[in-house]
Order: sequence, then C-alpha cells, then structure tokens
Amino acid sequence: MKFGRIDTMLGKKIRKINYGTKDKGLHLAKKADEKIFVCSECNLCFEYDYHTKKYFYYDDFPTYGKTRKPCPKPTCSTSAVEAS
Repeated sequence: MKFGRIDTMLGKKIRKINYGTKDKGLHLAKKADEKIFVCSECNLCFEYDYHTKKYFYYDDFPTYGKTRKPCPKPTCSTSAVEAS
C-alpha cells in the first residue's frame, strides 16, 4: 500500500474501510421479499409504492419465496370471475 507524504510524516496508516456493501445488498433483498407479492391468479409480481400511491407490476420477476395473494388489478379479478 502506498502512503502519502503527510500520512508517512504523521505515522498514520490508511486502511481500506469495508462499508458493508454485502450486508446492504442482503438487507435490500430481504426488504424486497417483504414488499413484493405474487398474484395467486395471474402469477404477476406486484408491489404498492406508498409515496406515489400506485401499484407496480413485474412480469419477469422471480416468484420463488414470495408471498402469494390476489392482486388488485381489475383485469386479473375479472379474468378469475370469467374462468369460474
């Protein structure tokens, strides 16, 4: 490791600090598992954004391990009624 002139004069050593990027990524993944659900009828993933007050739908999102519940999409509810 290369030290600068001032660091060498003061006798300080600089260490590379790990800011926990791995832990942060794991935290974000767990948070996404809590917020994103899978529709039990149309198999789309969806989440509700409290800031914009809108639902977001994902058709290419992995569904493994997600909680299943019916989505509020009107086309999903009508298609389920038509099929039965």
